[in-house]
Amino acid sequence: MSRIKQYQEVFGEGNYYLELMYHDDIPKQKLITDKLIEFNKNYSIPVVATNNSYYIDPEDKKSQDVIKAL
Repeated sequence: MSRIKQYQEVFGEGNYYLELMYHDDIPKQKLITDKLIEFNKNYSIPVVATNNSYYIDPEDKKSQDVIKAL
């Protein structure tokens, strides 16, 4: 994984992270997540769990749905 080492050199080992997002509608999501965790263990890359956020208040859901439809 020379690309990982390259990123660690560019950003510094403590400043390069792996982002974990879970989308159960993506068929190979578990495979991807497992591979990222393997990179975490093998290369000591910190992991950050994230999720998309499109609105704060529940009543804004309809507006977000309209925006996505456009």
